[in-house]
Amino acid sequence: MMVKKNNLLLGFIVIFISFFTYSGYYAGLGILLEVLGNSASRLYSIPVRLLYCVFCLIFIFYMSAIYFKINFKVKKNIVFLFCSTVLFLLYLFFQYLINVNGNITTDKSYEVAFYLVAYAIFPFLFYSVINYNKYKKMITYVSIISGFVLGVISIVLYHDILGGSVGRISALRYEGVDNFISPLALSYSASLTMTLSIFYWLNSQPKKIMKIFLSFCVAVSLFVFLLGASRGSLLTIFACFLIYFVTFNIKKLIMGASAFISLILVAYYAASYSGSSIFERFLNLEDAYSNNDSSVTGRLDIWREAISLIKSSPIVGGNFEANHIYPHNIFLESLMSTGIFPFLIFLFITVYGVVLSIHAYIRDKEYLPFVLLTHGVVMGLFSGSLYTSILYFVGLGLVISYFNYINRESISF
Repeated sequence: MMVKKNNLLLGFIVIFISFFTYSGYYAGLGILLEVLGNSASRLYSIPVRLLYCVFCLIFIFYMSAIYFKINFKVKKNIVFLFCSTVLFLLYLFFQYLINVNGNITTDKSYEVAFYLVAYAIFPFLFYSVINYNKYKKMITYVSIISGFVLGVISIVLYHDILGGSVGRISALRYEGVDNFISPLALSYSASLTMTLSIFYWLNSQPKKIMKIFLSFCVAVSLFVFLLGASRGSLLTIFACFLIYFVTFNIKKLIMGASAFISLILVAYYAASYSGSSIFERFLNLEDAYSNNDSSVTGRLDIWREAISLIKSSPIVGGNFEANHIYPHNIFLESLMSTGIFPFLIFLFITVYGVVLSIHAYIRDKEYLPFVLLTHGVVMGLFSGSLYTSILYFVGLGLVISYFNYINRESISF
């Protein structure tokens, strides 16, 4: 009876964490912003993230106790990857707290440290210790469902935007509206949902009813994708499907290429019909730079400032903001925040994690770690901060849990 209760509790925790890791979190935020406005966002975000951390902590303690009880053995290379990531995160955490160069905006040091705990440390630990064999389907299903929920809510809230003069939801700011979900969050949530849905379809044998549901997921996520109109999210789709062009399996290559081309063509014509600017923004980067588009030139200015800060303190780092904001590139941010030696650890973590995720997919069709880590890495190149790179650290955690549980089907906890 106790085992059954424990399994129910763990199952509930996995569902909650999987739902609120990314898309589901923004679904709830969208409703709150519509009802109470932008000023009330913390009434939602802080309690949800605190509850998220509590559930992660419960799960981590329980799984750790199980590991010690059954003398669970972990592969040396995975132990090394895990320990390297933990050491990097802890070092970064204390760097934030100390704020040695006073580079973080006043009174934000502890806030940034909390973000690192809630968006990186706990998610990484949770997905690292999870029983991959037991929960991979649940994580996949809930992640796709959370994207579907975000899509439905977005259609309800923002259905009158596309088709008009607004090519991207952020343009509403020019009309005095600010109570909407970040376009980056919308775009990356949509690309994640679409990619997961298609990869699940290609690598499993879903029943007809599931295929219908997956089609709906892709359709509603396409609306969200066009609404956010982020260039980076388009690159995540390219990066994920690129895996099919390094495989020697002709059948996989044809299936993957067909799915990718179909998705891009549908998205392109849908963008043309709806007035979304996503492809226009992607294909006209040179014009955007020439016209001093802040989404391009502003990011380049931040990167130049980040490089300048790196040169000023290459060994110990200690700089966290460039032009009073995170540098919109987690590699530059890591180098300027932690210095050269922790940065090399971070680089190793990323490269080795990506290599392992590719290996897992090509060999065993395990697409979940690959898709999430690819989204985290590509998104980290252009958007977001290191301390909120939740998809990156979730993907890394899933790589570790997958390789821990290869050929361990008999373990049922």
